[in-house]
Amino acid sequence: SNGTAWYNTGDGTGQIKFASISNKIDNTALAESSTGEISIIATNNNVMWYSTNFGQTYLPSQSPKQNWTALAASADADYAYATVKYGQIYRSLPAQLDDDKYTSPGYYWDILENSPNRSWTGIATTQSGECVIACASTGDIFISEDYGDTWVYSFLPDKHGESPVWTGVT
Repeated sequence: SNGTAWYNTGDGTGQIKFASISNKIDNTALAESSTGEISIIATNNNVMWYSTNFGQTYLPSQSPKQNWTALAASADADYAYATVKYGQIYRSLPAQLDDDKYTSPGYYWDILENSPNRSWTGIATTQSGECVIACASTGDIFISEDYGDTWVYSFLPDKHGESPVWTGVT
């Protein structure tokens, strides 16, 4: 750790802020929009947290409590993806509330039913969020070219023709 982490403001709003390590929340991953205006953090065995004000404050999302391992977001953060220690991949999309109002990116999270069950270690996406790549500790790599709706296995052997242990992708 670099001596800083997230803490609960304790003011009853459910917000968290960046602070010293003494008030640490065990965050495991961070994804941001290209401008940094929208950011999402994953906390170990907890819900995701999201910010729409350049990280000034964070609010809890509607994600389930999970052992999150990695996050990735499109340039505008309208498409965000998250992996778990063991299970399927999750996606966040802004949801339409009425004619012209939407939820914030990172608020709602749904499991991608067609994603494989693995012990995920990393995930990355393109600026549009259309293409996604995820890696697992088993050496498996899966690629989606349709916003996570379908997944294709990809074998990328090491120089000995064996499946390496992937720890992340970018």
